[in-house]
Amino acid sequence: MRKSPARKRFAAMLLLVACLRSPSAHGQKPQQKRQVKDSTAHAAPPAASSPARNYALVIGNNNYARVHTLQTPVNDAVAIEAILKNKYGFKTELLRDATRDQILTALVYYRRNLTPDANLLIYYAGHGILDSEAGEAYWVPVDGDKDNNMNWISADDITRAVRAIQAKHVLVISDSCYSGAILTDDGPTRDLGRGIAPQDYIAYLGRLQTLKSRSWMASGSKEPVADNGAPGHSIFAAAVLQGLSEMKENQFAAGDLFYGFVRRKVAGSGPQLPQYGSIRGSGDDLGDFIFSRGGAAAPEAGDVRPVIEIPGPTSDVIVKNAANNRMNIASDDDRNRINDVLHQYELAYNTKNAAALWKIWPGAQIERRQPTESYFKSAQSIRTVLQMGPPEISADNMTAIVRGRNHVSYIPKAGPTPPASDGDITFTLNRDSVGGWVIVNVEVRVN
Repeated sequence: MRKSPARKRFAAMLLLVACLRSPSAHGQKPQQKRQVKDSTAHAAPPAASSPARNYALVIGNNNYARVHTLQTPVNDAVAIEAILKNKYGFKTELLRDATRDQILTALVYYRRNLTPDANLLIYYAGHGILDSEAGEAYWVPVDGDKDNNMNWISADDITRAVRAIQAKHVLVISDSCYSGAILTDDGPTRDLGRGIAPQDYIAYLGRLQTLKSRSWMASGSKEPVADNGAPGHSIFAAAVLQGLSEMKENQFAAGDLFYGFVRRKVAGSGPQLPQYGSIRGSGDDLGDFIFSRGGAAAPEAGDVRPVIEIPGPTSDVIVKNAANNRMNIASDDDRNRINDVLHQYELAYNTKNAAALWKIWPGAQIERRQPTESYFKSAQSIRTVLQMGPPEISADNMTAIVRGRNHVSYIPKAGPTPPASDGDITFTLNRDSVGGWVIVNVEVRVN
């Protein structure tokens, strides 16, 4: 039992991080858990960063000197680091089999170097331990001992570090047992984007962006969590990776990632119940961490929304079009495939990746390729956001037309920055030999 309000706060924080993996009776094959039994007896700094908005410290611990070896944390960390860096534009630091000194040194680095306009994600996968008599829980670095807390890292240590970091948004994702206890007592304390009309989603993200956040995504509540459960990964890590890969919006809040993918998938696969919310005593103002594919700047209020389909025409319009032998509304399968191509188009512009653009637009003429590649090379940054209507398919199901709006912000490497532009955009796509879709023409009319 906790002895004082302060003790209660810190003990609850500490419970979140502690979790070694031990055998489980759930399922046909026993699963190891990230949990150490109750204790009752008792890196070099990251390299200097180039300018960036989003940073990630990713930690995966497998090989312990005095505690049993784990199977998946390093794999989890490597995969998380790769998707954050390659698809979301994070400046990343990966620590494999990290000691207490390496983890704390990295946290000190971010405290000293991040600016108020930066965002930091901390991902931890590895052992933890719960001291039930003291009401405290800890991350266990690879130089930790299960019976001696000298090298453990308490949740209080982490909370103090998170509170002192200047970044606007800090998100800790912890794949360890008993982790939900660090959150506020009343569960999620922030607005969630589920159920918001598409036209309002970007305003919702803009609101979250303006409010400071110190959030924690936990792989469980106050129970052990699995070390495995998915091919090469823990159940929780697999759910996070799936969500980062499959979220429909190009920009989305961490809370929507959690409720859209992580909680459902994990809770449906085993006994653990992931949690999400504010870190106690951290200075959280109920904002949220915003993920942006391609590393685009997080949206501000009044900005245009990312690619989200506008509701399709009513059935009488479809019947009329069919009667006139015009374009028909795409099937759900074709709609998803076409939207994926448009997501790739948007990402290619935002990452200035000409090779990726020509992969989905293989027949682009030299008159389009040369100026586009010169445009990419001259840009310091490009932000392209599409707002598209539903695809229309020709009677022979071989050609698709998609109309919508295009918002572009372009910052050149040299010279004055032109104002952001808005315009109408029309994509023409053809079905390829394997049933997918490729772009054959793009028409843009700036308003």
